[in-house]
Amino acid sequence: MARQRDEEKRLAILSAAARVIADEGLSAPTAKIARAAGVADGTLFVYFSNKDVLLNDLYLHLKEELKARVAASVSHEADLRTQLNGIWKTWTDWGVHEPAKRRALAQLQVSDKITADSRAKGLDGVADMLALVRRVSGQGPMRDAPVMFIGAVMEAMATTTIDFMSGEPERAAAFCDWGFEAMWGALAAKTPVT
Repeated sequence: MARQRDEEKRLAILSAAARVIADEGLSAPTAKIARAAGVADGTLFVYFSNKDVLLNDLYLHLKEELKARVAASVSHEADLRTQLNGIWKTWTDWGVHEPAKRRALAQLQVSDKITADSRAKGLDGVADMLALVRRVSGQGPMRDAPVMFIGAVMEAMATTTIDFMSGEPERAAAFCDWGFEAMWGALAAKTPVT
């Protein structure tokens, strides 16, 4: 008879995996992840059949968490700038307050262990956000650029902003604002100077 799975234990393993991977990289042994989660080595494999499955599930778990936070922050009644600023503030806040998750996700995003299927699932539910980015950039300097390229540029700007916010917490709000202004300038149409 197969052992019953406990969602709380599964989440503990994912949380431990994020912390261990953030500190040691993707080559961290599963035994160390199991210890950090407070479970037996074999228990990890009850929830994840192998390390690649664990990495893909962690990738999706972190993407879902970030997407849920960002989606909850957007007021669709607000103007485009306010909507994008809400996304930006939530995104950078998550990065500052969840450093292990952010570092783990950064490693997972560039890993060849993450399958094309997981990458596609990671984009599920972001159509509204991508449409917002396309609307903002539609008349700007990147109007002809693919939306995925624009997203990658935004991610690089967010990473830089989060690094500065984390490094100088007393000026975090200012760095967040400066980062947003830089991103807005890169995306949005310029009003002609008269």
